Amino acid sequence: MKNIVKSIGFILLYFAVNFAAQVIISIPAAAKDPDGLNLWMNNNMLLISAISNVVTVIVFAVIFKLRKTSIKEEWKLNKISIKNAVLPLVTAFTFSSAFSLLTYNMSFNNMNMISASVDYYASVWKPLGIIMMAFSVLVMAPISEEVLCRGIIFTRIEKSFSPVTALVLSSIFFGLMHISAGGVVLSVGAIFMASVFGLIFLKTKSLPLSILAHTAANLPDFIMFSHPELNDTFRISAAIVLFTVSAACIVIMCRKKYEV
Repeated sequence: MKNIVKSIGFILLYFAVNFAAQVIISIPAAAKDPDGLNLWMNNNMLLISAISNVVTVIVFAVIFKLRKTSIKEEWKLNKISIKNAVLPLVTAFTFSSAFSLLTYNMSFNNMNMISASVDYYASVWKPLGIIMMAFSVLVMAPISEEVLCRGIIFTRIEKSFSPVTALVLSSIFFGLMHISAGGVVLSVGAIFMASVFGLIFLKTKSLPLSILAHTAANLPDFIMFSHPELNDTFRISAAIVLFTVSAACIVIMCRKKYEV
């Protein structure tokens, strides 16, 4: 139970550091134009989010260093071969793609904010919007969230409970962290997606691979960001096929043995 409480503490620290970083980043803009602060933050949401995630990962690393804990061992920073990485990455991508297709017409707070920020950067220099989105959504968000939920929470809970319990609880925590970004639908989807990340982490003992899997899972939203209208029949049919492929990959992955 102690490690569950500590895990919740790390989640609170994650949000606290993110918030503090955002406040510090916003101080110059607030001093220059207090009335325009909200607009400035909305426009620069991608940059603020990326920097906050960088700071959060650094803070976590410093904490573990001060405790003289081996980050490599604790977070399982183990390399894995390209051959063994293919199946987990396909699993994450197909599962996330299916969810993205099913929720294609739904509006989530986080995507609306990302869209506004992308438009702002694109107005400065057209490629900059996509570059900033890629860095924030495909690089920094996966790194910070996987360090927290798999590198720290999963490994901590696993020390006191079974690996399955660690997988389930870390996935639930991950889902709850996303409830403000997209409500219950996104939160439930995030729980199932995190279960895939957790399974990958459990089987391969590799945080770098779970980070890459997270990136692969965020890729469908990135691809479909400027999307054409899709026929409902096509969406649902494609989602069923992708879920089937993902389920088959999960079964194969569960049976496969990975060498660390």
